[in-house]
Amino acid sequence: MEGNLIDLNDKFDKISDKPLLETVSKLENIINEINNDEALVNKIKDIITIMNTFIKDFKKNSEELTKYIENLNIEHKKQINKLQKEKENKIDININNNEIQEKIFSSKSGGINKGKYIGHLIDGKREGRGIIKWDNGDLYNGEWKNDKKEGKGIYCYNNGQRYEGDWYEDKKEGRGIYYWNNGEFQGDRYEGEWRDDNYEGKGIYYYNDGSKYEGDFKKGKREGKGIYYYYTGNYYIGDWKNDKREGKGVYYYSNGDREMGDYLDNNEIGTHVVLKANGKIDSNTY
Repeated sequence: MEGNLIDLNDKFDKISDKPLLETVSKLENIINEINNDEALVNKIKDIITIMNTFIKDFKKNSEELTKYIENLNIEHKKQINKLQKEKENKIDININNNEIQEKIFSSKSGGINKGKYIGHLIDGKREGRGIIKWDNGDLYNGEWKNDKKEGKGIYCYNNGQRYEGDWYEDKKEGRGIYYWNNGEFQGDRYEGEWRDDNYEGKGIYYYNDGSKYEGDFKKGKREGKGIYYYYTGNYYIGDWKNDKREGKGVYYYSNGDREMGDYLDNNEIGTHVVLKANGKIDSNTY
């Protein structure tokens, strides 16, 4: 496992509510100028309500994720130090040497893969801290309960991918970071909440092209409220469903223009209100 720690200053960006607040203010001013167009006024009011919700939810989520990642950095550093000791002392995993035991385990999936475990055992079951290295090259270093991965741990896959974080009953559950280190997704990274081995809840997904999504996930897909930052400098704030833009949203262009309206299956639909960087108002119909 590589010992690179997460650089919070370089790789984790707190959400800024300044552009959101500026947009809300401009929209409120526009309403005062177009009171005679009830349909447009109602559409803009809907957008203002959505954006105010974003401001509240994402500021809270950003603070929670920042605190979590700071704590995870501390835990990660401890794990790196332990792995270094294991390399130097062969079997030291921060427990008394006279408590360390070894045992060969077969894969619970029913396959022929076997692994050598070094660590705590109670009545023949893994309990406490321990390391297991499977014949296929996978390795887990962390906490165990009732013969299952549970607590804090690092799982290194034989293809170079890695997960660091919380486990419950042999599954990723809680908060954690997953690194893709090869193949199509090489360089991608997910940081946030997990449920039943999927990223689910609040999280941040970093794409290898420089784009980033911050928001809600369900069963490994973007779903709920979220912000997608494109590598081009544009970004979208709005609703997501089944990994696609769906519902109401605001699209920010790098030139300062902002477009607000409805989305379906990742595409714009209906009439969108466009706020130009020069202060003019326009619309697009899809």
